[in-house]
Amino acid sequence: MTKAIGKMLLGALAGAVFGYLVMYFTLNSGLGSTISWGAVNLAFELMIVLMVISVALIIFNALTCVNIVKKSKRQVSGDEEDELAELQNKRYGDGMLAANIAMYTSTGMLALVGIAAQPIAFIFISLGLLLLSLSLMFITAELAKVVDPNREYPSVNDKQYAKKLMEMSDDGERHIMLHGLYRAFTSINMLLFFAVLALIAYSVLSGVSQLAGILIILFILIFTNAQYMLSIRKK
Repeated sequence: MTKAIGKMLLGALAGAVFGYLVMYFTLNSGLGSTISWGAVNLAFELMIVLMVISVALIIFNALTCVNIVKKSKRQVSGDEEDELAELQNKRYGDGMLAANIAMYTSTGMLALVGIAAQPIAFIFISLGLLLLSLSLMFITAELAKVVDPNREYPSVNDKQYAKKLMEMSDDGERHIMLHGLYRAFTSINMLLFFAVLALIAYSVLSGVSQLAGILIILFILIFTNAQYMLSIRKK
């Protein structure tokens, strides 16, 4: 209980610091006025940074996928086989994480292009990076069959992919997945809540209403928490 309270306090402190930094940056960078993102000097630089990150992650994902396929053709046995399986699993996780982050950074780039009125060429670049990262996510997911060829993984195109994946997993694997999902769920709840507080502070101090974003985030929080509580209440 003490550890849980400590984590909550640390999360609250982090949220408060984040909110303060957001307000400070907003008030001192000119974003607090009614000027659009197109008048912000850092918009173009930020877009370039997001593009570089997206490209780097996509390249990393592609190299990881090639490495997974290449290493899967090795003939090993005994302890070496266990070591290779562990290494392949880590590579698979790294590849999926890279593809996920690339999807979000390329989406951020697309948002900057649209909101900050950047050159039209960057619209096609950001859309291309977004589609490429999405494609790599599906390709990487399918590599689970290569990482562990002894098991029949469902296709990522299967509508019941998540259900079938849970059913084919043993108790230990389910425990690991559920533990990770629960930690992600609680983190998202906390971060979104502090995001709402930051947007409220931004709206009050800058005079630029962020009500639409606040209501959308609150709806997501209400929906996901209601879905979770109703799901466990049935058990």
